[in-house]
Amino acid sequence: EEDIGKFYNIRKELDEEITLGLNDSYILELLNGAAQKVTKENASHLFESLGYEKLMSFTGNNLTGRYEESDLELKLLSCPILRYPLLLEIEKSAKTLEEALIKEQELKDFLIEYKLQDRALKEEPTALLYETL
Repeated sequence: EEDIGKFYNIRKELDEEITLGLNDSYILELLNGAAQKVTKENASHLFESLGYEKLMSFTGNNLTGRYEESDLELKLLSCPILRYPLLLEIEKSAKTLEEALIKEQELKDFLIEYKLQDRALKEEPTALLYETL
């Protein structure tokens, strides 16, 4: 959906962890009407059979973490072809729009506290990759 954030991205996001397998994929159910078992071995094939190009890879390292003190989810991303080849994605999640707006302000305050606001990007890594390609 469209980004409605004032400073940072606020949008609905679907997220499923399939590394260890998932019996009923809500995302696949939305795409083709049937919940299916998904594993890292069959995920690409399932999406390709629905007409989607390969959109993920299970190579490399999964460098994610959590900063409990500020309730932040962290992802370290590396892609040498991007304008910014090393990115640290900082996220907060919310269940409602009202909560999301509060979390957005918390992110803004965090970046100000650590003097990172001049280094912040609003673009998602996938958008940066799309622009590059």
